[in-house]
Amino acid sequence: MNKLEDDGHASKLVRALAHGQVACEKFEGKDGFVIKGNMWEKLGHMAIDSVEAGEPHWVRSCGFEEAWEKIPMREGARL
Repeated sequence: MNKLEDDGHASKLVRALAHGQVACEKFEGKDGFVIKGNMWEKLGHMAIDSVEAGEPHWVRSCGFEEAWEKIPMREGARL
């Protein structure tokens, strides 16, 4: 039984991060590429934390300021 209702977005995001880590390993150390090492794991934890933090699980239309109006800033949710 699932404890959290999710339409698959969380698992897809975590899977995409895992694939991103593998695909981007060869770019670590190159200028302008800032995600490296355990930062991928931290991003995965941030994804899980965001779903476990409560509603809303996903920010719809996140490119617009209005989408973030009811989303509180959380300390520690930074790389």
